[in-house]
Amino acid sequence: MQIAVRHIAEPCSVDSSMRRLVLAILLGFSSRALPAQVQPSAPVQFPNVTGRNLEGRTLRLPADFAGERTVVLVAFRQRQQREVDSWMPELNARRAADAGLAVYEIPTLSSGWTPLRGWIDGGMARGIKSQEVREVTVTLYIDKGPFKEALSIASESTIHLLLLDREGRVTFRTTGPATAEGIAALRRALGVPQ
Repeated sequence: MQIAVRHIAEPCSVDSSMRRLVLAILLGFSSRALPAQVQPSAPVQFPNVTGRNLEGRTLRLPADFAGERTVVLVAFRQRQQREVDSWMPELNARRAADAGLAVYEIPTLSSGWTPLRGWIDGGMARGIKSQEVREVTVTLYIDKGPFKEALSIASESTIHLLLLDREGRVTFRTTGPATAEGIAALRRALGVPQ
């Protein structure tokens, strides 16, 4: 088996990230678990973007994130709201225990949808009863390519949970709905005793 893995990883045309991906697939990791386990070698910085929360306030991110540490849930499709919601009991508990932790939902749409922003954001705002949740739901209408590249997001098929420090550096990441493993990993990243 070692020879087979070594043989696959040696061709000159395969870069190191491809080698890691092939190795992860060979070892049986799911694509959902991979981002939490394979961290980028260089620090990833949340890019400077401007969005508007569902109360109509313009925010410049990451500068306007309110926390010393911030959990950002990046979603690309409406159906991913269930994945976002699956994290909320844990994130609300963490926020209640740590006044320096902020949580934001970031629906991310292509800039082509900007002309319909009022209709889209209005529909989301009407569906959210809590003013507190509307204040921390910041919709981005942007060129998604550079945004995803800056955050090392390869796929829009699931949500991306990012833990940022005060400077906007990504210190932890995972993807998809909350799982026992994902919650435990987030707690470790937050320094919560297990």
